[in-house]
Amino acid sequence: MADGFNLSELQTAFGSYYRDNKRAIAQKLQRGNVTSRYMTVVENVINRYTEAGADMDEVLQAYQSDAEAVFKGDLKFTPNEIIPQQQMIAYRFNPIEIEFSWAAWLRENNLPPTANLMTLVFDRLQKKAVNDHEMKQIGKGVRVAPTIGTAGTTAGAMDGFLRVIAQKIAATKITPIKIGTFTKNTIAEYVQDMVEHPSLEAYDGSMMYCYMSVKNARWFRKDQNVDNAGMGVQIIVQNGEDTNIPNTIRVDGSLEVPIEGTNITVVGLPSMNGSDRIFITPKENFKKVVDSDGLRFLDLQASGFYVKMFAYMQVGVGFTYNELVWCNDQA
Repeated sequence: MADGFNLSELQTAFGSYYRDNKRAIAQKLQRGNVTSRYMTVVENVINRYTEAGADMDEVLQAYQSDAEAVFKGDLKFTPNEIIPQQQMIAYRFNPIEIEFSWAAWLRENNLPPTANLMTLVFDRLQKKAVNDHEMKQIGKGVRVAPTIGTAGTTAGAMDGFLRVIAQKIAATKITPIKIGTFTKNTIAEYVQDMVEHPSLEAYDGSMMYCYMSVKNARWFRKDQNVDNAGMGVQIIVQNGEDTNIPNTIRVDGSLEVPIEGTNITVVGLPSMNGSDRIFITPKENFKKVVDSDGLRFLDLQASGFYVKMFAYMQVGVGFTYNELVWCNDQA
């Protein structure tokens, strides 16, 4: 590399690595972040995802003869659209300048000097993209129209689910449960009041998640008097996957705590850090939609000393049924 680089060789290495790992790359960006594991991911969505929300008025009434019966029970379909928003990676690097970091990376990973440079580039890109998607985008993102000639922010590339909830509240499609604010000493009672709200009564016993920030989930665990004995904090890994043990701090940074007396589990998500929004919904109702091929890379390009990489994908988040989203009125 000290003698320069051969774009043709990089192209070949890039193409080989991308072909061999295309599915793994797509999976990491579609499902690799923490929040996506607590959502239903829908793949192969083109332009928009639409699922009609069906509702029917009450149908039972006191018996009358056919001649006197008044028919009732209108069936209504309310479409709920989730539109994936296009975003991109535009990255460039100078192979000469990264020579030393590349050599160190090879040593750290016990790889031979002949290893593929693109392995390092993809590794760094993937880790950064997945982390940024979790911490800045999937929850707190607010879509901003791009300005020609100016790099946009990660948060501005898509509307996150907190933005979606706020929009639906503004459009009166979701009605928040107004029970005021909470502190670290009152959050358990606060969440219990949400769970026992009359609007959830028909779904009592249903398996659902109660989503909140990791900090608020920690507060909830402590306030619900769950300590390190008995149902305490555990860090569990089996075959690279965390086991489904209640009240567990998971290796990915999320936090799960069952709400006593219910089938609802509090989930603390890094994507909600900094927000006091709390919402309850089934995982099946909480959707992440992605386009057909996930992240797609174009051929490498060269300009001067730099090699340019371009990739694009479409991602959107939302809910199938607004009626199955219960949230507080804190942002």
